[in-house]
Amino acid sequence: MTSRTDDTAHTENTHNANTWLFVPATRMDRVAKAFASGADAVIVDLEDTVALEDKASARKALQEYYAHADYRPVWVRIRSVKQAVMSLPKT
Repeated sequence: MTSRTDDTAHTENTHNANTWLFVPATRMDRVAKAFASGADAVIVDLEDTVALEDKASARKALQEYYAHADYRPVWVRIRSVKQAVMSLPKT
């Protein structure tokens, strides 16, 4: 994954962010639309908006977004490891 040096400045300025929009990780095309709408910050959701069977492709789409030329820093919503393990189907 590509390292971004501009992320630090973005993180430091989030206290001024008034508008935060959530985008499902399965619809990474909506990130640009969220920023274009005037959102101060975009949160890519890898949890509730992503079906269990789509999690792997959603993570891959997010990784590809980071390497894209139109990249802008985003926040990512994930569960804690404990919550993730507790939500796994019983075998």
